[in-house]
Amino acid sequence: MNKWVEDNTDGKIKKMIDQLSADACMVLLNTVLFEGIWNNNKNGGLYEFDRVFTHADGSEETRTFINPFGEMSRYYYSDNAKAVRAGFKERYYFLGILPNGTLDEYMNIFDGSELKQLLTNYETGYDVYSSVPTFEYDYYANLNDYFRSNGMGLAFDRARADLTRGFTVPNGYNPYISDISHKTNIALTKHGVTAAASTKVEIYPGSAAPVERPKMYLHLDRPFLFCIIDAQFNLPIFIGTF
Repeated sequence: MNKWVEDNTDGKIKKMIDQLSADACMVLLNTVLFEGIWNNNKNGGLYEFDRVFTHADGSEETRTFINPFGEMSRYYYSDNAKAVRAGFKERYYFLGILPNGTLDEYMNIFDGSELKQLLTNYETGYDVYSSVPTFEYDYYANLNDYFRSNGMGLAFDRARADLTRGFTVPNGYNPYISDISHKTNIALTKHGVTAAASTKVEIYPGSAAPVERPKMYLHLDRPFLFCIIDAQFNLPIFIGTF
């Protein structure tokens, strides 16, 4: 199963399952792999330069930045943040969101309505200067508590779960969900963005124009949120923070 996940994420996620219980009767796995090349990427990738990134605790770090946004005359906004877009050669684009306040405060209010504002509200007539740091990181989350508190509590209950419409086990016991976990790898480089994700559900058997314009500086040089958006449907396929 780990080999299947690794093959289907181009090697980005190598070990989805650390240890599988002997009690498990089924494991459901899915994967998503995205590879996008910047629209304005030249043969050797975008020009890299150093810039200071300020972390949430106020500490500063010199990091490598790029400008995949090119020359822009618009930026996007909501009541709580500003955003810039960078296109990929396919139908997707990168949306970098810089909160007006802290990232933690913004994450508490970020939802579909907030994203819709950022995708539809924009200001034009500016010379917009923007950049984003290059990065790569892995993310892991156990989703048991999330699903338990969002309407799926019974599916985790050994005594009361009823998943028999999905399948039955040979000894006649009703199955229940033991674990749901998620892993992601995201890398933003001078060439583009790669993002891979896998989710595991483990189931146990159980007993039941060129004129001077005003300038807008929108550098993503402090904690920000980003999305990879499918332009055809205007829906995010990946959401992350840095």
